[in-house]
Amino acid sequence: TLFRSWLARNVLVRPIIDVTNALTRLAQNDLTVVPPHTGRDDEIGQMSRALESFKQAVADRQAELDASLDQARHFG
Repeated sequence: TLFRSWLARNVLVRPIIDVTNALTRLAQNDLTVVPPHTGRDDEIGQMSRALESFKQAVADRQAELDASLDQARHFG
């Protein structure tokens, strides 16, 4: 049972905590976050790859907003 506890913690719980921490950083507008566990072939890897896609969408949107602000300042 000790091995099962260790396995559950390292294979499931720790990676979920890692992804949660990355989500929290992204929610705080930290676009430098690197989603963990993207190479996994399970649901945790899927969540992390989805986080990477979401991060890119946020960065793209922020760039669009910044460009709009720059344009408004230039012509405003």
